[in-house]
Amino acid sequence: MKPIRLLFQARGYHTAGRRTFLTRWIEWGNPLIQPVVWVDPESPAQRFLNDRGIENWVPPPVSEMAEAMLKLGIQLVQTDGYAFELARAARRARIPHLFRMGASIPQGVRDFQPDQLIPIVMAVTELSQAVVCPSRYVGAPFPQATVILNGVDVDAVQPGPAGSGRRVSLVAHLLPPKRHLDFLAAADLVHERRPEAEFFLLGEDYHWPEAQLYAEQVRQQVARRPYVTLSHFPSLQQMMATDIVVLPSQEEGASNALLEAMARGQAVVASDSGGNPEFVEHGQNGLLFPLGEVDKLAEAILELLDDPARRQALGATGRRRAEERFSLHHCLQRYLEVYLQLTDAAAAQPAF
Repeated sequence: MKPIRLLFQARGYHTAGRRTFLTRWIEWGNPLIQPVVWVDPESPAQRFLNDRGIENWVPPPVSEMAEAMLKLGIQLVQTDGYAFELARAARRARIPHLFRMGASIPQGVRDFQPDQLIPIVMAVTELSQAVVCPSRYVGAPFPQATVILNGVDVDAVQPGPAGSGRRVSLVAHLLPPKRHLDFLAAADLVHERRPEAEFFLLGEDYHWPEAQLYAEQVRQQVARRPYVTLSHFPSLQQMMATDIVVLPSQEEGASNALLEAMARGQAVVASDSGGNPEFVEHGQNGLLFPLGEVDKLAEAILELLDDPARRQALGATGRRRAEERFSLHHCLQRYLEVYLQLTDAAAAQPAF
């Protein structure tokens, strides 16, 4: 069987830090997929792809995209998030198209307004033969959504020895929906009773004005708290020193940071918002607290700081869940099944 020539969208793609979906596909190297990547010229992503011998494509003007796809022999197109250029071109070229939605519509569309919801859902439905989402929460607006949980390389991410028993981390980009200020307010309450506790905010800035304004607000708040450290996304070795991973975010679709913490066997505390309850079963593999209720977040952190045995038991259950439900191999295999279904259907009925 010849490999499927699958065009991925990778504009603005980050190759550093934690692995992205496309990087995982490249590393897996499944012979049934031949990736072709839409990329910005002279970008870090293009250098990353060239170094690994991955075919990449700097697209022509929008009006010429469909013809270019046909010349490249593309058989399937996948776009990540709510971007429609390639989807429209795929439709003109009569090539099947898949939307991979990593976030809910309010989280994934900048400056989202409620009156945009129905037009966005209609556009996604019209332009795609499949929609894949990492949680039921993200997939809820889309009648044709397939849920495929995000994958973690559970073989590479193994539980380590117990930490110091006092380190609490939030791993998230500096964006308002992540609610870093809730984390800081809870840190204040915990610090009053456990002054030895250490808190870490680990994330990156985004460059649009609203995000920069929020990031500066977070920095100012951290500067007033000597028991809180703000840093960039961590290495695996740095994260292994964490005892509790907190996610107080709003509209979270399926947090990779949460899944990776479970794979490391670490206790997690998450808001009951978005897709979090689909991954964290309260009292079994972590703790949930009501979104925005800082006192409840602080209580959950204190509960785990005060009870190492419970903290370790929750982490051990989280690790088992990761092995059973969130393995990277299972995730990629499920995507491959969807790809094969789409290309087989297109071959049987080209004019879909």
